[in-house]
Amino acid sequence: MSDQRIDLSSLDPSRDHPEWNTFVESVAARARAATNARGTPTGPLILLWRWRRLTAASAALAAGIAAATIIGTSAAGPRPTTLLADIPRAVAAWVDSPRHPSPFEIYFALNGTGQ
Repeated sequence: MSDQRIDLSSLDPSRDHPEWNTFVESVAARARAATNARGTPTGPLILLWRWRRLTAASAALAAGIAAATIIGTSAAGPRPTTLLADIPRAVAAWVDSPRHPSPFEIYFALNGTGQ
């Protein structure tokens, strides 16, 4: 690896100021022309106002899905976290007990025969 610095100044687009300013102005002019061709203002509040029906429908759909999920899960009653995480009962019991499981208990619990 070399300790010499690489001169990247030739890649700087603003190095040639008149040409750079001309380029920036041409891009801005094209953007203004494209915006004016639409003929309508495009501020953020106006865009939100135009999308109000879709936004309201999306919010109602999200609220409906959330409500259905809450009602569906509460009807079944609360489930232990160990069941939600698919942790075998024997493994969950080891967490609360002061003793350490034997290797055989671990093997049988993790292979599904130690419920």
